[in-house]
Amino acid sequence: MRTLTVTEAVRNFSDVIGRVRYAGEVTTLTKGDKPIARIVPVKPVRTTADFLAWANDPDRPRLAPEELAAFERDIETARKHANQPPVSKWE
Repeated sequence: MRTLTVTEAVRNFSDVIGRVRYAGEVTTLTKGDKPIARIVPVKPVRTTADFLAWANDPDRPRLAPEELAAFERDIETARKHANQPPVSKWE
């Protein structure tokens, strides 16, 4: 992680952005020796093509039928309890 003053970042903005884009570098900006902002790379967005390639990959891990059934039960249980207030262990 790199630290620059706001003035340094303004003077070298193209370089700062280039390092974020191509090297994934995180830069913290300071003003008056206090950190005020951070410039970070944006996480890549998965495209539909990426998802389809992954979904059709014959080597991707898959759940066994019994694991899939257990997972479906867990999802249904979570959905039933999603709108209920939390239960306090202290009452």
